[in-house]
Amino acid sequence: MQLNLIILRHWNVIYYSMQRLLFSLIIFTFFSINSHATHVVGGDFHIEWLSPNTYNVKLRFYSDCWNGIVPIPTTMDLGVYNPTTHALVSSYMMSRTSIATVNLGDNCYTPPPTTCIEEGIFEVTVVLPDLPGGYYLQTQINARNALAMNVTGASGNGTMIWFAMIPDPAIGQNSSPDFGNYPSDAYFCAGNNKLIQYPVTDADGDSLVYSLVTPLDANSPANGNYAGSGSYPFYPELVYQANPSGGNFSLANMVGGTSPMTIDQNSGEIIAGPSAIGFFTFAVRVEEFRNGVKIGEVRRDVQYASLPCSVGSPPVINLSDSISVYVDDEICFDIEVTSSSLDSLYLHITSSNFDLQNNFIPPTISGNSSEYLNWMGSTNAIQFNTTSTSSNSIGPGNAITGVSSIPLRYCWTPECEDLDSIFHIDLIALVPDTCGNGIDTTTLNGDFISILYQQSESDVHVVYTPAPTLLNAPNDTLLDYGDELCISIYAEDSINFGDTLFIQPYSDSVNWLQYFQLPELNSSGEYYYSDFLGDGNDFIMSGYNFNGFSPSAIGKVGVKFCVPADCYAIDLGEYNFTYQAVSTGCGAQPVIQNSKIEFNNPETEEPILPNVFNPSSKAGNHVFKIKGTNDPCNEFMSVEIYNRWGKKVFESDDPYFQWDGTHYKNGNECKAGTYYVLINGEFGGYDDAGERKYYKVIEQKYINLVR
Repeated sequence: MQLNLIILRHWNVIYYSMQRLLFSLIIFTFFSINSHATHVVGGDFHIEWLSPNTYNVKLRFYSDCWNGIVPIPTTMDLGVYNPTTHALVSSYMMSRTSIATVNLGDNCYTPPPTTCIEEGIFEVTVVLPDLPGGYYLQTQINARNALAMNVTGASGNGTMIWFAMIPDPAIGQNSSPDFGNYPSDAYFCAGNNKLIQYPVTDADGDSLVYSLVTPLDANSPANGNYAGSGSYPFYPELVYQANPSGGNFSLANMVGGTSPMTIDQNSGEIIAGPSAIGFFTFAVRVEEFRNGVKIGEVRRDVQYASLPCSVGSPPVINLSDSISVYVDDEICFDIEVTSSSLDSLYLHITSSNFDLQNNFIPPTISGNSSEYLNWMGSTNAIQFNTTSTSSNSIGPGNAITGVSSIPLRYCWTPECEDLDSIFHIDLIALVPDTCGNGIDTTTLNGDFISILYQQSESDVHVVYTPAPTLLNAPNDTLLDYGDELCISIYAEDSINFGDTLFIQPYSDSVNWLQYFQLPELNSSGEYYYSDFLGDGNDFIMSGYNFNGFSPSAIGKVGVKFCVPADCYAIDLGEYNFTYQAVSTGCGAQPVIQNSKIEFNNPETEEPILPNVFNPSSKAGNHVFKIKGTNDPCNEFMSVEIYNRWGKKVFESDDPYFQWDGTHYKNGNECKAGTYYVLINGEFGGYDDAGERKYYKVIEQKYINLVR
């Protein structure tokens, strides 16, 4: 079975065609005439440019030819009018040039013998002088078919009017848009939306805009002149009647139904599904534009029967519009296409940049069916008849076939070069339409068939690899002088296990490297930190490397350093740290965290110098010293002591000096008496705000040594 998909068009529009018509020969015919009908059911103008200022005007005249009371005439009057003044510019007699029976029906519809639509063609050559604003053309006959249930004449006179507008002949060559032949599928399916193609051609390549409009009625003639009046469109419109389902028919809902009748302004495709069985009149207007300016319009007035028939549904495609995947992560996405019929289903899946063939996952064969486990990410399995392809492979240019349902699975792991790429996938699903009207067709087994189809698209986005998932920055900490804080920092990548991680502490206030502790090496050749987080466990790192600044390892990496609360720390007041972890994974982003260590000021007291001390005393004043508590980080002091003869007996530069009354050189006891003391130094402390405060100690004084 071969499937030719090249001729498919209208990719973004659901094509609704017929499946099976349910009617009998005794029900509605196309525009059959009853006792109160006449015969005219529609028509339109086509104006063809022949030469400057010269045109062929063609009138298509559609009538019921089975029970029509009035046959198609042999001539019709044509009036050409000034659209500004409504003055009759010229009048012509159009002659009937042909008459023929319209070929009605499609693959699902064979009209009964009582159904007959006749087309009469009227033509005349007209010569029109240049006229700013152009012309409008009009002709009418009092013979409109009265069977339409949605509209009636404004005065009840049942007049059919044909109307068109053409531009100023001075613009040069221009023919009006051409509706072409009467549509063979001119019917609705009651209760079901049906798509009706309404293609119009334009010989000049002008832009065409389609719209639904209310059919026109006619003015009463004035002195035989059927000119329009007032503002555009110059003629009264038919009056909408009451809808049996409630409310009134209207331009917004011309034929009733759960969804209003619509027309695509660019393609002319009509979708409608009246609720009621009967006859409906409507009109299609086609406006032509050149260089963005409207230059003319034509209208087709037509009457359709609403029949008890059903329409097929296109296939349903279950495919996500957008899928994201990380580099090095495998993604599996499932596609399911189903059809409401038991007809064969055909898929055509293509991609210009995604390898559909090599990423396709064949299903598991189970007996006479195939099976996908964990279908669409659930725990369920889906079983289906084995699919096949038109050329024994799955990929661009080939079709996948199956019955009623076709599931597909693709699994893919993007690499680094795929980062930031978007892979686009197109899928077209179709089923043969056993009815159809042959507008969208393909060749199957040598025969042209009508089809129902649906299209879906998906974009697979390759995004950044997740950054390392864990970085344990320590909490802010407060230390006292003399304490020590050991910091253990680690990063771990729980997604891309094989990537190398780098971890880097940084501080603008302290060189952490001077406190860094190298990890140990175990018997297996792995580096580790024992009691890493104070929990007694070892932290093992594979492929560890230390380059003097950023330690690294595979999967997880850590550093450990111990910070003392020494005088440098006390003087600075706090250490600020930034910790950064970076993965070598493609597109990975660094993880950055911050913490700080603050230091308490030591306890201090202001200095006091005693006047007397007794080396022999046991009461606590047995040495001469500065009483008080000095900042341990203050070290500036100079002390000299002399006897009464000016001989130096003691000297020191220690802020915590103590003289026990002995000579500093020989250790002999000094005699009781008066001694001269020179002190030049500082005694460190802190004010009430915690700021460092230095007390100057500059003294020249006498002290008494007693024994």
